Amino acid sequence: MSMKERDQGFIRWKKEVDDCIGRICGLSSDDLPDVEYYDLYESEVSPQEMAEYVLNVAGFYD
Repeated sequence: MSMKERDQGFIRWKKEVDDCIGRICGLSSDDLPDVEYYDLYESEVSPQEMAEYVLNVAGFYD
């Protein structure tokens, strides 16, 4: 897979993560702490799992 294809895949995946975050709490990833998005994308974490992880890091589930 070329770098361009990988980057486009990441962009689509990140949009899905943002959509999941929005459905859960009405925010986007820009409203939450930074996390290692690309590393987890490459580890094939699903957008839903990533959204839950980010919200957990942000203390949303506390």
